[in-house]
Amino acid sequence: MLKSHVNPSLKVIKDNWFVVSGEQEDDIYYIKEYFKDNQTYTLSISYPKKHSDYFNQVLGKISKSFK
Repeated sequence: MLKSHVNPSLKVIKDNWFVVSGEQEDDIYYIKEYFKDNQTYTLSISYPKKHSDYFNQVLGKISKSFK
């Protein structure tokens, strides 16, 4: 769960989707939501910074297929 004082390092907003990502304590969080046919689809993941090399590769693949 994100704390209310988190300041994202990445914010992308498009017509029907957005991405927010950043660091919170020792973790990295990534949230992507897109809107289609009156539905909201959410991808939310957090992982330890020390494993970011691995998770960044995996998350890249997941995120691209999430549409």
